[in-house]
Amino acid sequence: MRPADCTAGRFACSVARFGAVREDVTPVIEQRLAACYARVPPWLRYGVFPLLLPLVVYAAVFIRMRPAPTGDEPHYLLIAWSLIEDRDLDLANDYQPPRLMRHLGLASIEPHARDYRGTGELIPYHQIGLSLLLLPGVLVGGLLGARVVAILVAALLAQQVFLLLRDTRLGPDRYIWPVWAATAFCLPLLVYSNQLFPEVPAALLVVVGLRMLMSSPPSPVQLVIASAAAAALPWLHTRYSVLSAGLLVGVAYWLWRRAAWRPRSRGEWGVAWLFKPGTLLPLLPLVVSAGLMVAFALRFYGTPSPTGAAETEGDLWSLSSLYMHSLGAFLNPSVGWLPNAPVHWLGLVGVVPLAARHRRVVPLTLLFVGAYVLLIGHKWGQGWAFPARYLVVVVPLVAVPLLLVVARVWQARVLGAGLLAVSLVISAQGVRRPQELYPHSYTRPRLPLVSALAPIWPLLPSTPVAVTLSAERMLRRTGEVLPGPPPTLYAAPGRDGPQHLLFGVMLTEQSGYLARFELAAVPTREDAPVAGAEVVDAGGRPTIQWTLWPADFAPYGEFRTRTLALYTSEVVGSQLRLWWPGNAELWLRGVQVTPTQQVTLAPFPALPWMLLWPLGTLFVGLLLVPRGRVATGDG
Repeated sequence: MRPADCTAGRFACSVARFGAVREDVTPVIEQRLAACYARVPPWLRYGVFPLLLPLVVYAAVFIRMRPAPTGDEPHYLLIAWSLIEDRDLDLANDYQPPRLMRHLGLASIEPHARDYRGTGELIPYHQIGLSLLLLPGVLVGGLLGARVVAILVAALLAQQVFLLLRDTRLGPDRYIWPVWAATAFCLPLLVYSNQLFPEVPAALLVVVGLRMLMSSPPSPVQLVIASAAAAALPWLHTRYSVLSAGLLVGVAYWLWRRAAWRPRSRGEWGVAWLFKPGTLLPLLPLVVSAGLMVAFALRFYGTPSPTGAAETEGDLWSLSSLYMHSLGAFLNPSVGWLPNAPVHWLGLVGVVPLAARHRRVVPLTLLFVGAYVLLIGHKWGQGWAFPARYLVVVVPLVAVPLLLVVARVWQARVLGAGLLAVSLVISAQGVRRPQELYPHSYTRPRLPLVSALAPIWPLLPSTPVAVTLSAERMLRRTGEVLPGPPPTLYAAPGRDGPQHLLFGVMLTEQSGYLARFELAAVPTREDAPVAGAEVVDAGGRPTIQWTLWPADFAPYGEFRTRTLALYTSEVVGSQLRLWWPGNAELWLRGVQVTPTQQVTLAPFPALPWMLLWPLGTLFVGLLLVPRGRVATGDG
């Protein structure tokens, strides 16, 4: 209908005029925007901006979150401080109260170190690669400097993801930018941008290595860079050796393809052809790294195995642990990837048509990624960290199939826009409420939007966990540990200041508990409290409090077990603490917290939902594979 011929009333005439104006104006606007975009220099458009924008966003996220060192972060920092102050890896003095108070504001922390050789040296069982990376920042600015280094690494990762998307040539820039934003500015990468864990540096090495191998053919320098990335990965954590092996396969493939690898005459079958320029040079970083790792393990762990520091108490893997922690890392709404970033599900859908397009490279890549996913399915889970910690190293790769789907299917663009909006809202809530991202309860996600959408995901239940702590394992802010047996935590008036003698005993489920303290005291005053026990919520507000008076203790400083019954109605951040006001000599041998009810879980809970999601993803992906599609190659 043309506006001039409108006879259906004013409303229809207005609609027709609007459509005509839109048809005339929209191409003009698009052309002008394209012209403005084209006038931006490529080095600024593809180099500076994809680095500068994440740097600004990640810095703002850090300022808003104000994270304190948690989980393994303090231990990586202590390794860096030991290298700076003592120039060694013996952490025996670094775990002493004076240094802990100076560096972390804590009087104690459970050591992540062992005396592997019986020499009295406490050697960390964490790999030292992350601490070496953070060392310049720690040297200049302490904890803040380490955070700045982490933010810079995350911004570099975001830039490399953008360049990876351009290298694939799967779609024009107008699709690359939103796909890149869905990767860089959504969970989990957004909140891990300031965390002191090895996942983000490892992800940077993986993306850089893949970019180098995607050139057809890569130059010797690019092969050296890919080899160096593969060589560096195990120094961040030995579990990345699987991904390192995948990059090594890529380097070996291109070396095999190079003419220098194939002797052309019988006379070249001697040793000389091995030393041609560019033949084995790309393997040099791997050889050097492997030699250094063996020497390092022999020196500090007394074994040539680089995994000598790994803790292997009992069976680490089982079908149940793989189900809960490998599949759960994807689908569990409390700690999983996809419930906290739904837009990335569309990227997993795109893996199927991407594999149909590149029938050798993509399945081989999935083989190593799948092996890594199985590796992280051990019984310990991901520990105390934000959702999808162990998957952060491979999350950036989902941008590639996501770009393929968005660029080829218009319905995917519509769905992707909605999922991106949901993912960005979840990310904003996570930045605003970072404490609610932690796995306080596996079955109860706390972010409002994730909690509202939780019923569509497999809900993996968990049970209250018993906690037993000896004196040397307690987190404290005052007192000292006297050697045993058994070791005893001791606080004395006049010497130690009133503070928490025990804190950080997390109560992860809404349940009843019995807390047993083995205590002894010699009061200085009969009318003053000796200690105070309390349960506090995430905001530090006491929900239950007890006061222990001199009459509650055995005479003459004899030990007595004091049992307190408690109940937690709030599952986020509830913790048990013991306050010492400084009115008595106090000894604490240990604490045991046990749930009053034990619940036995099925080995494979929520099995139908857990199967429905991967099978449904595969089915939708197959629908997106064009019929009669012939693979276009693996370049």
